[in-house]
Amino acid sequence: MVTMASPLAVFQMAEPLKLPLNDPIALYGRQSSLFQFENKTESRDYQIEEQRKILVYQYGWNDGVIIEYFEDFTYSGTLGIGERVGITRLLEDIESGYIKAVYVFLVDRLFRDKLLENVIRFAKACYEHKIIIITSCYIYRMWIAEDYEKFIEDCKLAWKALDLQLNKRMLPMRAFASHSGKYDSRGMNIGYVVDRDKHSRTYKRYIPLPKHTERVKAKIFLRLIAYGGATIRLRPAHEQASGPKLPWSCRSRYTNMRKLRKIRGGGHRVST
Repeated sequence: MVTMASPLAVFQMAEPLKLPLNDPIALYGRQSSLFQFENKTESRDYQIEEQRKILVYQYGWNDGVIIEYFEDFTYSGTLGIGERVGITRLLEDIESGYIKAVYVFLVDRLFRDKLLENVIRFAKACYEHKIIIITSCYIYRMWIAEDYEKFIEDCKLAWKALDLQLNKRMLPMRAFASHSGKYDSRGMNIGYVVDRDKHSRTYKRYIPLPKHTERVKAKIFLRLIAYGGATIRLRPAHEQASGPKLPWSCRSRYTNMRKLRKIRGGGHRVST
């Protein structure tokens, strides 16, 4: 028995690419964090400026019909529709028939969706309204089955890439650094820096700023030694002095628990 090819499938394979150059096209961009937006300016500038030039000079869109959707800069792609302003507004404009095509650098700018719930919702709207999605490496005609499935599969690969690089590689190494007492990229307490000297015993560990150390020693530790470790006796002088104040507890059981302890090898520390 010979199975004949579907006439519709034959038409889809033979159908030439026709871009809706006279209709509005969405230009979507995203970076995952404020740090990336402020420091990785090449990606930001490319998504904002160069992609507009590509649409005008390479594809032939008029600059006036290129609609920007840049509200999702500094928001993670793991956030879904309704959680990101840009992707939510884009979906609404697709469903209303206003937007006819979408340009985005890669599909991972649109979604990092583990369960593909938002991906499928977005793809369904694009399928129903015959949206063309243009990326730097592929053009998806979303009403054609092969392109529709490829879009979903590429979004699935985008999540797998993030999961492998971040969850399975970077975060475990960050946790290892933290548990080893080393700097793990989080914010530091005031008065501390990270030792960058590779030959130092405290390399990649937190060390106090010299000026901060001198001030704490003079204002707190030397006085505590003189007072025999009675931290409550520091309170009157501390409250009269200018500058930031320590959060003294008014509950005696906490105040009484503060003690000055000697450190093995020399020195003192305040403990509870």
